Amino acid sequence: TFRNEYGQSYLPKKVGLNTSTAFRLDPTNTTPGLNFGFFLNSSGQRVSEADDISDNTYPRVFDQLDAEPVEADDGRWANEAVMDTATTAALYSEYDWPLLGTALDQVRTGDPAALFRLVDGYVGRADDGTYSTEQQSFSIISCASGFTSPTPDDAEALAEDLREKAPRFGGEITADDFSGDDGCSTLTPDAEAVEIAYTGDAPVVVVGGENDPATPIRWAKEMTASMGGNARLVTYTGEGHGFLLISRCVTEIEATVLVSLELPADATSCDPDPEVERPTWWDSLPLPDGVSPRRSDPAVLGALGIPPTFAYAQIAYTSLAAQATMDTFDTAMQDAGNDFLDRLQPFDEIDQSVYAVGDDVVSIIVIEPSDLDSPDLAGLAEVAAPGVVLIVQVYFPT
Repeated sequence: TFRNEYGQSYLPKKVGLNTSTAFRLDPTNTTPGLNFGFFLNSSGQRVSEADDISDNTYPRVFDQLDAEPVEADDGRWANEAVMDTATTAALYSEYDWPLLGTALDQVRTGDPAALFRLVDGYVGRADDGTYSTEQQSFSIISCASGFTSPTPDDAEALAEDLREKAPRFGGEITADDFSGDDGCSTLTPDAEAVEIAYTGDAPVVVVGGENDPATPIRWAKEMTASMGGNARLVTYTGEGHGFLLISRCVTEIEATVLVSLELPADATSCDPDPEVERPTWWDSLPLPDGVSPRRSDPAVLGALGIPPTFAYAQIAYTSLAAQATMDTFDTAMQDAGNDFLDRLQPFDEIDQSVYAVGDDVVSIIVIEPSDLDSPDLAGLAEVAAPGVVLIVQVYFPT
């Protein structure tokens, strides 16, 4: 209910507070993909650069899959529509852009696994082929809430404008797509959208992103204006959709209103967290024999949920067994004068050693090939090197 207008009116009255990203009906937002199309025009270069592929790769791969779909190991076919959905999934967060870059690079050579991993996560498909009800629920809730798009005065002009501004996602849109038949008549009785008009004194925080591909910042501004005098807009200046836990500034504001019912100041903005800098002593960390040189790999680190704003990390590979790898690192780190602090298991059967390097903390995580398919590591198998042990070295700033 956070994501529809009914939720904005109901929640403050019932629980005394509300934090939300803004989601409003917009007659020009005929499909969610068009917003992503506008965003892709500006982010596509960076998606490509993330995996060292040229900026014209996207349309070439799209045309390739349109002409010759690629079959996955499970018998599904990756075509241009699958690529569209994978792109939408990746554009929600800039930390997924490297995953999209890797997926595009791999599907060009006949492997669509990474592309399908993005799609499956977006549509709620499990490995056994079953689906969650999220997609259906979204349609039902939208229809029951009275969310319909009015027919524009000049449908042909609007279609032409969208084709020009969002050629990848809106290139085939026509005036007929604005016929007003959104399918709700076959799902729910007619409903009228609830107008937001909250006038109570509960603290309300609305968070909007200046570079959010799914919900434009103007929706957040309109929602804040409709939520009464005790509502505050917090503007996140970074990329992506959803800002809790990726911006310390946003997280602290939302925690404060939830715990203390205290509002931020008017016109509060939150910048992206800075990336953790490479420590000066990083290259002095021992690298045992039989281990490849350390390197950055945004796709692997993204699949592991280690954004560059959280920690500085690099990966390496080895043909040594996992236990031998961990034992070798333990000896090398302590021989170099670093104190062993703890041995953890962040996931089942996956070991993590923690060391003190001066006043700083470093973790070494070892992942066997057989662990890549763990549900806790969804997507890692598609981007990590096969058949070898993955080593992740992580510096956590204190």
